[in-house]
Amino acid sequence: MKGLAYARESSANNVQQLLNAAGTAEAIENWAYIDASASISQQNISALGTQSPDSSLINSNRTEVTSVNVSPYLRGHIGNLASYDARLTWQSTHSDASTADSNSTTAILRLASDQSFARVGWFADVSHQTLDFQTTGSNQIDRVNGGLTYTATPELRFSAKAGHEINDLLTPTKKGYSTHGWGINWTPSARTRFDAEREQRFFGNSHSVRFEHRMPRSVWTYTDTKDVSTDAGNGAAGGITAFDLLFMLEASRIPDPLLRAAFVDSELATLGLTRGSILRGGFLTSAVSVQRHQDLSLAVVGVRTNILVSASRSDARRLDPTAVVTDDLSNGNRLNQYGWSVNVSHRLTPLSAASVTAALTKATASLGSGATDLKSVIATLTTRARQNVDLSLSARRAVFASTTSPYTESAVIASLRLRF
Repeated sequence: MKGLAYARESSANNVQQLLNAAGTAEAIENWAYIDASASISQQNISALGTQSPDSSLINSNRTEVTSVNVSPYLRGHIGNLASYDARLTWQSTHSDASTADSNSTTAILRLASDQSFARVGWFADVSHQTLDFQTTGSNQIDRVNGGLTYTATPELRFSAKAGHEINDLLTPTKKGYSTHGWGINWTPSARTRFDAEREQRFFGNSHSVRFEHRMPRSVWTYTDTKDVSTDAGNGAAGGITAFDLLFMLEASRIPDPLLRAAFVDSELATLGLTRGSILRGGFLTSAVSVQRHQDLSLAVVGVRTNILVSASRSDARRLDPTAVVTDDLSNGNRLNQYGWSVNVSHRLTPLSAASVTAALTKATASLGSGATDLKSVIATLTTRARQNVDLSLSARRAVFASTTSPYTESAVIASLRLRF
Protein backbone atom coordinates (compact mmCIF):
# COMPACT_ATOMS: atom_id res chain seq x y z
CA MET A 1 0.00 0.00 0.00
CA LYS A 2 1.37 3.40 -1.00
CA GLY A 3 0.11 6.70 0.40
CA LEU A 4 0.78 9.65 -1.91
CA ALA A 5 0.67 13.26 -0.69
CA TYR A 6 1.39 16.13 -3.10
CA ALA A 7 2.87 19.43 -1.93
CA ARG A 8 1.09 21.56 -4.56
CA GLU A 9 -1.84 19.33 -5.60
CA SER A 10 -3.35 18.16 -2.34
CA SER A 11 -6.65 17.35 -4.07
CA ALA A 12 -4.84 14.48 -5.82
CA ASN A 13 -3.69 12.84 -2.56
CA ASN A 14 -4.53 9.14 -2.68
CA VAL A 15 -3.69 5.63 -1.52
CA GLN A 16 -2.59 3.06 -4.09
CA GLN A 17 -2.76 -0.65 -3.38
CA LEU A 18 -0.49 -3.24 -5.02
CA LEU A 19 -1.12 -6.97 -4.63
CA ASN A 20 0.05 -10.18 -6.26
CA ALA A 21 -1.14 -13.23 -4.32
CA ALA A 22 -1.80 -16.87 -5.18
CA GLY A 23 -2.32 -20.08 -3.27
CA THR A 24 -3.57 -23.66 -3.42
CA ALA A 25 -5.37 -25.58 -0.67
CA GLU A 26 -5.83 -29.34 -0.54
CA ALA A 27 -9.34 -29.63 0.93
CA ILE A 28 -9.49 -33.44 0.74
CA GLU A 29 -6.23 -35.34 0.37
CA ASN A 30 -5.46 -36.36 -3.22
CA TRP A 31 -8.96 -35.40 -4.44
CA ALA A 32 -10.38 -31.91 -3.73
CA TYR A 33 -8.43 -28.68 -4.12
CA ILE A 34 -8.96 -24.93 -4.27
CA ASP A 35 -6.82 -22.50 -6.29
CA ALA A 36 -7.15 -18.81 -5.53
CA SER A 37 -5.39 -15.69 -6.74
CA ALA A 38 -5.83 -11.94 -6.49
CA SER A 39 -4.11 -8.89 -7.90
CA ILE A 40 -4.37 -5.13 -7.51
CA SER A 41 -2.46 -2.91 -9.93
CA GLN A 42 -2.37 0.53 -11.53
CA GLN A 43 -3.40 0.31 -15.20
CA ASN A 44 -4.08 2.67 -18.08
CA ILE A 45 -7.75 3.16 -18.93
CA SER A 46 -6.90 3.92 -22.56
CA ALA A 47 -3.78 3.17 -24.60
CA LEU A 48 -4.53 6.37 -26.54
CA GLY A 49 -4.70 8.56 -23.41
CA THR A 50 -1.90 10.08 -21.34
CA GLN A 51 0.81 7.56 -20.42
CA SER A 52 3.30 8.05 -17.59
CA PRO A 53 6.40 6.11 -16.45
CA ASP A 54 5.53 6.38 -12.74
CA SER A 55 2.21 5.72 -11.00
CA SER A 56 2.91 8.57 -8.55
CA LEU A 57 2.49 11.13 -11.35
CA ILE A 58 -1.01 12.63 -11.47
CA ASN A 59 -2.80 11.03 -14.42
CA SER A 60 -6.56 10.88 -14.98
CA ASN A 61 -6.00 8.07 -17.50
CA ARG A 62 -4.87 5.66 -14.79
CA THR A 63 -7.06 3.62 -12.47
CA GLU A 64 -6.70 0.92 -9.85
CA VAL A 65 -7.77 -2.51 -11.12
CA THR A 66 -8.64 -5.42 -8.82
CA SER A 67 -8.90 -9.00 -10.09
CA VAL A 68 -9.93 -12.05 -8.06
CA ASN A 69 -9.96 -15.69 -9.19
CA VAL A 70 -11.29 -18.66 -7.16
CA SER A 71 -11.28 -22.19 -8.59
CA PRO A 72 -12.33 -25.29 -6.61
CA TYR A 73 -11.78 -28.59 -8.41
CA LEU A 74 -11.80 -32.37 -8.08
CA ARG A 75 -9.07 -34.54 -9.57
CA GLY A 76 -8.82 -38.33 -9.59
CA HIS A 77 -8.91 -41.59 -11.55
CA ILE A 78 -11.64 -43.91 -12.77
CA GLY A 79 -9.99 -47.25 -12.10
CA ASN A 80 -7.15 -47.78 -14.55
CA LEU A 81 -9.13 -46.43 -17.50
CA ALA A 82 -8.99 -42.65 -17.25
CA SER A 83 -8.35 -39.59 -15.14
CA TYR A 84 -10.85 -36.79 -14.54
CA ASP A 85 -10.71 -33.10 -13.65
CA ALA A 86 -13.91 -31.26 -12.68
CA ARG A 87 -13.39 -27.54 -12.11
CA LEU A 88 -15.51 -24.48 -11.31
CA THR A 89 -13.83 -21.07 -11.79
CA TRP A 90 -15.13 -17.65 -10.79
CA GLN A 91 -13.25 -14.53 -11.89
CA SER A 92 -14.04 -10.87 -11.29
CA THR A 93 -12.27 -7.72 -12.48
CA HIS A 94 -13.17 -4.25 -11.20
CA SER A 95 -11.68 -0.84 -11.97
CA ASP A 96 -12.16 2.25 -9.80
CA ALA A 97 -12.46 4.91 -12.52
CA SER A 98 -13.88 3.06 -15.50
CA THR A 99 -16.92 1.05 -16.61
CA ALA A 100 -14.58 -1.76 -17.70
CA ASP A 101 -15.78 -4.33 -15.14
CA SER A 102 -16.33 -8.02 -15.86
CA ASN A 103 -17.32 -11.26 -14.16
CA SER A 104 -17.16 -14.80 -15.47
CA THR A 105 -18.10 -18.26 -14.20
CA THR A 106 -16.76 -21.37 -15.93
CA ALA A 107 -17.58 -25.03 -15.27
CA ILE A 108 -15.52 -27.69 -17.07
CA LEU A 109 -15.30 -31.48 -16.90
CA ARG A 110 -12.34 -33.18 -18.58
CA LEU A 111 -11.70 -36.91 -19.04
CA ALA A 112 -8.43 -38.33 -20.38
CA SER A 113 -6.93 -41.76 -20.85
CA ASP A 114 -4.03 -42.86 -18.70
CA GLN A 115 -0.93 -41.96 -20.73
CA SER A 116 1.31 -44.35 -18.81
CA PHE A 117 0.41 -47.45 -20.81
CA ALA A 118 0.07 -46.48 -24.47
CA ARG A 119 1.39 -44.11 -27.09
CA VAL A 120 -2.12 -43.35 -28.33
CA GLY A 121 -4.49 -41.69 -25.90
CA TRP A 122 -7.79 -39.84 -25.90
CA PHE A 123 -9.42 -36.92 -24.12
CA ALA A 124 -12.85 -35.28 -23.94
CA ASP A 125 -14.13 -32.15 -22.24
CA VAL A 126 -17.38 -30.25 -21.86
CA SER A 127 -17.65 -26.69 -20.53
CA HIS A 128 -20.15 -23.93 -19.83
CA GLN A 129 -19.12 -20.29 -19.38
CA THR A 130 -21.19 -17.27 -18.39
CA LEU A 131 -19.75 -13.80 -19.07
CA ASP A 132 -20.99 -10.51 -17.69
CA PHE A 133 -19.54 -7.15 -18.72
CA GLN A 134 -21.01 -4.15 -16.92
CA THR A 135 -21.82 -2.31 -20.15
CA THR A 136 -22.95 -5.13 -22.48
CA GLY A 137 -24.72 -7.63 -20.21
CA SER A 138 -24.44 -11.41 -20.15
CA ASN A 139 -23.29 -13.95 -22.73
CA GLN A 140 -22.93 -17.72 -22.63
CA ILE A 141 -20.49 -20.14 -24.26
CA ASP A 142 -21.02 -23.93 -24.33
CA ARG A 143 -18.31 -26.19 -25.75
CA VAL A 144 -17.77 -29.92 -26.32
CA ASN A 145 -14.42 -31.29 -27.51
CA GLY A 146 -12.89 -34.69 -28.10
CA GLY A 147 -9.48 -35.67 -29.38
CA LEU A 148 -6.54 -38.04 -29.65
CA THR A 149 -2.94 -37.79 -28.51
CA TYR A 150 0.14 -39.55 -29.84
CA THR A 151 3.33 -39.79 -27.79
CA ALA A 152 6.11 -40.23 -30.35
CA THR A 153 8.85 -40.14 -27.68
CA PRO A 154 8.87 -39.31 -23.97
CA GLU A 155 9.81 -35.75 -25.00
CA LEU A 156 7.44 -35.27 -27.97
CA ARG A 157 3.65 -35.47 -28.07
CA PHE A 158 1.09 -34.57 -30.77
CA SER A 159 -2.64 -34.00 -30.39
CA ALA A 160 -5.69 -33.38 -32.60
CA LYS A 161 -9.22 -32.45 -31.60
CA ALA A 162 -12.67 -31.59 -32.97
CA GLY A 163 -15.80 -30.30 -31.33
CA HIS A 164 -18.77 -27.98 -31.31
CA GLU A 165 -19.50 -24.71 -29.53
CA ILE A 166 -22.67 -22.68 -29.04
CA ASN A 167 -22.62 -19.00 -28.02
CA ASP A 168 -24.42 -15.67 -28.39
CA LEU A 169 -21.32 -13.48 -28.76
CA LEU A 170 -22.03 -12.50 -32.38
CA THR A 171 -25.80 -13.03 -32.62
CA PRO A 172 -28.81 -12.05 -30.44
CA THR A 173 -29.53 -15.73 -29.82
CA LYS A 174 -27.24 -18.73 -29.48
CA LYS A 175 -25.67 -20.11 -32.64
CA GLY A 176 -23.63 -23.29 -33.15
CA TYR A 177 -20.17 -23.59 -34.72
CA SER A 178 -17.89 -26.54 -35.52
CA THR A 179 -14.32 -26.42 -34.20
CA HIS A 180 -11.13 -28.38 -34.83
CA GLY A 181 -7.44 -28.02 -34.04
CA TRP A 182 -4.07 -29.58 -33.29
CA GLY A 183 -1.22 -29.26 -30.82
CA ILE A 184 2.41 -30.20 -30.18
CA ASN A 185 4.38 -30.42 -26.93
CA TRP A 186 8.16 -30.84 -27.05
CA THR A 187 10.36 -30.96 -23.95
CA PRO A 188 13.84 -32.05 -25.04
CA SER A 189 15.32 -31.25 -21.60
CA ALA A 190 14.46 -29.82 -18.22
CA ARG A 191 15.74 -26.45 -19.50
CA THR A 192 13.86 -26.27 -22.82
CA ARG A 193 10.17 -26.40 -23.65
CA PHE A 194 8.07 -25.70 -26.74
CA ASP A 195 4.25 -25.82 -26.82
CA ALA A 196 2.01 -24.89 -29.75
CA GLU A 197 -1.74 -25.13 -30.37
CA ARG A 198 -3.99 -23.96 -33.20
CA GLU A 199 -7.77 -24.15 -33.41
CA GLN A 200 -10.45 -23.08 -35.87
CA ARG A 201 -13.08 -21.14 -33.88
CA PHE A 202 -16.22 -19.15 -34.66
CA PHE A 203 -14.22 -15.90 -35.00
CA GLY A 204 -11.37 -17.39 -37.07
CA ASN A 205 -8.15 -19.12 -35.99
CA SER A 206 -6.92 -19.03 -32.41
CA HIS A 207 -3.40 -20.09 -31.46
CA SER A 208 -0.96 -20.34 -28.57
CA VAL A 209 2.82 -20.68 -28.87
CA ARG A 210 5.28 -20.72 -25.98
CA PHE A 211 9.04 -21.32 -26.04
CA GLU A 212 11.37 -21.32 -23.01
CA HIS A 213 15.07 -22.06 -22.89
CA ARG A 214 17.30 -21.74 -19.84
CA MET A 215 21.08 -21.76 -19.80
CA PRO A 216 23.27 -21.51 -16.70
CA ARG A 217 23.24 -17.69 -16.78
CA SER A 218 20.47 -16.75 -19.20
CA VAL A 219 16.84 -17.45 -20.05
CA TRP A 220 14.86 -16.85 -23.26
CA THR A 221 11.07 -16.77 -23.49
CA TYR A 222 8.74 -16.21 -26.42
CA THR A 223 4.94 -16.28 -26.37
CA ASP A 224 2.40 -15.67 -29.12
CA THR A 225 -1.31 -16.00 -28.33
CA LYS A 226 -4.53 -15.12 -30.13
CA ASP A 227 -7.93 -15.78 -28.60
CA VAL A 228 -11.15 -14.28 -27.32
CA SER A 229 -10.56 -12.07 -24.27
CA THR A 230 -13.34 -12.29 -21.68
CA ASP A 231 -11.60 -10.21 -19.00
CA ALA A 232 -11.89 -6.41 -18.82
CA GLY A 233 -8.30 -6.05 -17.61
CA ASN A 234 -6.65 -8.30 -20.20
CA GLY A 235 -5.48 -5.59 -22.61
CA ALA A 236 -1.85 -5.51 -21.45
CA ALA A 237 0.75 -4.81 -24.14
CA GLY A 238 3.47 -6.79 -22.39
CA GLY A 239 3.04 -9.85 -20.19
CA ILE A 240 6.53 -10.57 -18.81
CA THR A 241 8.20 -8.88 -15.83
CA ALA A 242 11.68 -8.71 -14.35
CA PHE A 243 10.46 -11.00 -11.56
CA ASP A 244 9.16 -13.59 -14.06
CA LEU A 245 12.48 -13.76 -15.91
CA LEU A 246 14.69 -14.08 -12.84
CA PHE A 247 12.26 -16.54 -11.23
CA MET A 248 12.57 -18.85 -14.26
CA LEU A 249 16.34 -18.39 -14.41
CA GLU A 250 16.85 -19.51 -10.81
CA ALA A 251 14.63 -22.62 -11.15
CA SER A 252 17.55 -25.07 -11.27
CA ARG A 253 19.56 -23.46 -8.49
CA ILE A 254 16.66 -22.83 -6.08
CA PRO A 255 13.91 -25.45 -6.67
CA ASP A 256 11.74 -24.31 -3.72
CA PRO A 257 9.37 -21.63 -5.13
CA LEU A 258 9.04 -19.70 -1.85
CA LEU A 259 12.78 -19.48 -1.27
CA ARG A 260 13.30 -18.61 -4.93
CA ALA A 261 10.73 -15.79 -4.80
CA ALA A 262 12.38 -14.33 -1.68
CA PHE A 263 15.81 -14.48 -3.34
CA VAL A 264 14.54 -12.80 -6.53
CA ASP A 265 12.81 -10.04 -4.53
CA SER A 266 16.07 -9.37 -2.69
CA GLU A 267 18.02 -9.21 -5.96
CA LEU A 268 15.51 -6.82 -7.52
CA ALA A 269 15.66 -4.51 -4.50
CA THR A 270 19.47 -4.45 -4.61
CA LEU A 271 19.36 -3.57 -8.33
CA GLY A 272 16.80 -0.81 -7.83
CA LEU A 273 14.05 -2.75 -9.68
CA THR A 274 10.53 -3.83 -8.74
CA ARG A 275 8.53 -6.97 -9.53
CA GLY A 276 6.75 -5.15 -12.35
CA SER A 277 9.84 -3.66 -14.00
CA ILE A 278 9.96 -3.87 -17.84
CA LEU A 279 6.17 -4.33 -18.07
CA ARG A 280 4.65 -1.56 -20.18
CA GLY A 281 1.46 -0.44 -21.90
CA GLY A 282 -2.06 -1.83 -21.64
CA PHE A 283 -5.68 -0.67 -21.62
CA LEU A 284 -9.10 -1.70 -20.30
CA THR A 285 -11.87 -3.22 -22.40
CA SER A 286 -15.64 -2.91 -21.85
CA ALA A 287 -16.78 -5.87 -23.96
CA VAL A 288 -15.54 -9.19 -25.34
CA SER A 289 -12.63 -8.70 -27.76
CA VAL A 290 -10.21 -10.67 -29.92
CA GLN A 291 -6.60 -10.03 -28.94
CA ARG A 292 -3.21 -11.18 -30.10
CA HIS A 293 -0.13 -10.76 -27.88
CA GLN A 294 3.51 -11.45 -28.77
CA ASP A 295 6.27 -11.19 -26.17
CA LEU A 296 10.02 -11.85 -26.46
CA SER A 297 12.17 -11.61 -23.34
CA LEU A 298 15.77 -12.28 -22.39
CA ALA A 299 17.62 -12.22 -19.08
CA VAL A 300 21.40 -12.54 -18.82
CA VAL A 301 22.93 -12.68 -15.34
CA GLY A 302 26.67 -12.23 -15.11
CA VAL A 303 29.03 -12.18 -12.16
CA ARG A 304 28.40 -8.45 -11.64
CA THR A 305 26.34 -7.30 -14.63
CA ASN A 306 22.75 -8.24 -15.48
CA ILE A 307 20.81 -7.50 -18.67
CA LEU A 308 17.01 -7.70 -18.98
CA VAL A 309 15.40 -7.21 -22.40
CA SER A 310 11.72 -7.34 -23.29
CA ALA A 311 9.87 -6.62 -26.54
CA SER A 312 6.13 -6.92 -27.08
CA ARG A 313 3.49 -6.38 -29.72
CA SER A 314 -0.29 -6.68 -29.57
CA ASP A 315 -3.40 -5.94 -31.59
CA ALA A 316 -7.01 -5.99 -30.48
CA ARG A 317 -10.48 -5.55 -31.96
CA ARG A 318 -14.02 -5.77 -30.65
CA LEU A 319 -15.52 -9.20 -31.25
CA ASP A 320 -18.95 -7.68 -31.92
CA PRO A 321 -18.39 -4.30 -33.65
CA THR A 322 -22.04 -3.32 -33.06
CA ALA A 323 -21.66 -3.39 -29.24
CA VAL A 324 -22.60 0.03 -27.82
CA VAL A 325 -19.66 0.74 -25.49
CA THR A 326 -17.01 3.46 -25.32
CA ASP A 327 -13.36 2.43 -25.10
CA ASP A 328 -10.31 2.07 -27.36
CA LEU A 329 -12.10 -0.50 -29.54
CA SER A 330 -15.34 1.43 -30.17
CA ASN A 331 -16.89 1.78 -33.65
CA GLY A 332 -14.84 -1.01 -35.18
CA ASN A 333 -11.49 0.52 -34.17
CA ARG A 334 -8.45 -1.76 -34.17
CA LEU A 335 -5.72 -0.97 -31.65
CA ASN A 336 -2.05 -1.82 -32.18
CA GLN A 337 0.60 -1.55 -29.47
CA TYR A 338 4.27 -2.34 -29.38
CA GLY A 339 7.12 -1.57 -27.06
CA TRP A 340 10.49 -2.59 -25.73
CA SER A 341 12.49 -2.20 -22.55
CA VAL A 342 16.20 -2.71 -21.82
CA ASN A 343 17.67 -2.74 -18.33
CA VAL A 344 21.40 -3.00 -17.59
CA SER A 345 22.47 -3.25 -13.95
CA HIS A 346 25.97 -3.52 -12.54
CA ARG A 347 26.90 -4.48 -8.99
CA LEU A 348 29.50 -1.96 -7.83
CA THR A 349 30.10 -3.61 -4.47
CA PRO A 350 28.37 -6.47 -2.63
CA LEU A 351 25.98 -3.87 -1.18
CA SER A 352 25.53 -1.34 -4.00
CA ALA A 353 24.53 -1.33 -7.66
CA ALA A 354 23.86 1.01 -10.57
CA SER A 355 21.25 0.45 -13.26
CA VAL A 356 19.95 2.13 -16.41
CA THR A 357 16.56 1.38 -17.99
CA ALA A 358 15.40 2.61 -21.40
CA ALA A 359 11.85 1.95 -22.61
CA LEU A 360 9.46 2.75 -25.43
CA THR A 361 5.71 2.18 -25.64
CA LYS A 362 3.66 3.12 -28.70
CA ALA A 363 -0.03 2.74 -29.57
CA THR A 364 -1.86 3.47 -32.83
CA ALA A 365 -5.51 3.25 -33.87
CA SER A 366 -6.91 2.15 -37.22
CA LEU A 367 -9.60 4.86 -37.07
CA GLY A 368 -8.83 8.57 -36.74
CA SER A 369 -5.43 10.01 -35.90
CA GLY A 370 -5.12 8.75 -32.33
CA ALA A 371 -1.60 7.66 -31.40
CA THR A 372 0.67 7.79 -28.35
CA ASP A 373 4.42 7.40 -27.93
CA LEU A 374 6.19 7.28 -24.55
CA LYS A 375 10.00 7.20 -24.33
CA SER A 376 11.78 7.11 -20.99
CA VAL A 377 15.26 6.63 -19.54
CA ILE A 378 15.99 6.20 -15.84
CA ALA A 379 19.36 5.79 -14.10
CA THR A 380 19.44 4.51 -10.51
CA LEU A 381 22.13 4.12 -7.84
CA THR A 382 21.19 1.84 -4.94
CA THR A 383 23.12 1.01 -1.78
CA ARG A 384 22.34 -0.99 1.35
CA ALA A 385 23.13 1.28 4.28
CA ARG A 386 22.29 -1.38 6.88
CA GLN A 387 20.94 -4.91 6.81
CA ASN A 388 17.35 -3.67 6.63
CA VAL A 389 17.84 -0.22 5.06
CA ASP A 390 18.24 0.56 1.32
CA LEU A 391 18.98 4.00 -0.13
CA SER A 392 18.55 4.88 -3.82
CA LEU A 393 18.94 7.95 -6.03
CA SER A 394 17.40 8.07 -9.51
CA ALA A 395 17.33 10.49 -12.44
CA ARG A 396 14.56 10.15 -15.05
CA ARG A 397 13.75 11.71 -18.41
CA ALA A 398 10.44 11.00 -20.18
CA VAL A 399 9.02 12.31 -23.46
CA PHE A 400 5.37 11.65 -24.29
CA ALA A 401 3.99 12.41 -27.76
CA SER A 402 0.26 12.49 -28.56
CA THR A 403 -2.22 14.60 -30.49
CA THR A 404 -4.00 15.77 -27.32
CA SER A 405 -1.67 15.93 -24.30
CA PRO A 406 2.08 15.78 -25.07
CA TYR A 407 4.57 16.50 -22.30
CA THR A 408 8.19 16.14 -21.22
CA GLU A 409 9.42 15.29 -17.73
CA SER A 410 12.74 15.49 -15.90
CA ALA A 411 12.90 14.13 -12.37
CA VAL A 412 15.32 13.34 -9.56
CA ILE A 413 14.05 10.81 -7.03
CA ALA A 414 15.52 9.83 -3.65
CA SER A 415 14.17 6.76 -1.83
CA LEU A 416 14.62 5.23 1.61
CA ARG A 417 13.42 1.63 2.04
CA LEU A 418 13.05 -0.08 5.40
CA ARG A 419 12.41 -3.83 5.81
CA PHE A 420 10.84 -5.34 8.91
